[in-house]
Amino acid sequence: MAMLWYIVQSTCIDEKEHNFFVRGHSENESDSVHSRISRESKDLSIYTTGQWAATIRNAKHSLPKYQVTEMAQEDFLDFCKIADKFKNVRLDGNKEKVNWLHLKRYAVKKETVNEIRVFTGYKGQGRTIHLTHNLKKSSQELSHHTINLEQAYSAPLAVNRLKITDLISLCASRIIPPAHRSFYEGLQADVDSDD
Repeated sequence: MAMLWYIVQSTCIDEKEHNFFVRGHSENESDSVHSRISRESKDLSIYTTGQWAATIRNAKHSLPKYQVTEMAQEDFLDFCKIADKFKNVRLDGNKEKVNWLHLKRYAVKKETVNEIRVFTGYKGQGRTIHLTHNLKKSSQELSHHTINLEQAYSAPLAVNRLKITDLISLCASRIIPPAHRSFYEGLQADVDSDD
């Protein structure tokens, strides 16, 4: 919710709606995408993330091809600062409890910066949650201008030291082609973990 609120308030997008799946009816377009990628990669030897990106791009033979956006660690932002400003999103404007497990969708609009709308059905008016009423400090203003998003990770994500050792040994034994050894040697090892 915090990420959608920030996107609507800080970009040219006027409204963003998030729909939840109905239990037991979760088949969607992405299922066929995953199936096609799985089918295309079944007989391939894939050793690095870059090879996965190329495999996904080429999994669909007709146009338009799948678009893959390769992201670096610094591309991931921490939206917790925004979420932390919302003290209680469990109460609507009438101070009635909002059960998020029963929601079907919620919507954020630029014109109603201090509100989100929550819905228990796919049609209808829904209920309003007033975000400014729920701020942890009543003196705080809710504005994307006052929020500095930071990177989600301040250092490279670490991988278990023993896993890296095993992967490098697979390179040494040529189960993984040695050409990929530098990829695995470049992984940051978690020095505190041995399992």
